[in-house]
Amino acid sequence: MRFVFTLLLFFSLFHVQLLAQTSGCYINYVSPADGSKITSLTTATLVWQNIPGTTSYDVFVGTDGAYGVTATVPPGTNGYTSYTLTNLHASTTYKWYPVAKNAAGGYVQSCYPTGAYFTTADSPVPPACTYYVEPQNGAILTSQTTALLRWAPAASTTSYDIYL
Repeated sequence: MRFVFTLLLFFSLFHVQLLAQTSGCYINYVSPADGSKITSLTTATLVWQNIPGTTSYDVFVGTDGAYGVTATVPPGTNGYTSYTLTNLHASTTYKWYPVAKNAAGGYVQSCYPTGAYFTTADSPVPPACTYYVEPQNGAILTSQTTALLRWAPAASTTSYDIYL
């Protein structure tokens, strides 16, 4: 009997702790992982777990301490909500957080949650430059209809665009 009472007391305390975490400003960020570097240069899909009683979310996104409402989105139907950001900049750290709103338009939470961070992928390194070999710059061609163009190949290059 004493074991059952102790076990019930433990689960009751555990339940109270869970309730405390899910009320207030707790947000379960799913993706991208906080502090992660994503593989995209310009887009990111933000995913978080729904908060009970929410009819919409204001999604705040920013860099360098400047944040603003990027969008207002309805909660997802599968227990999670997502929003895709576009037109991001490469190698940039973004902070984001959703704020839950109720049917009256007020905030479900009493404060703003701690934001999550992610960094977009680095810009790819452009391929090495090539240089022309033939004809020499300023050369006078002997044919009016054809010209042979030759250049030194660049490492790791699979194709070339030629502009005249």
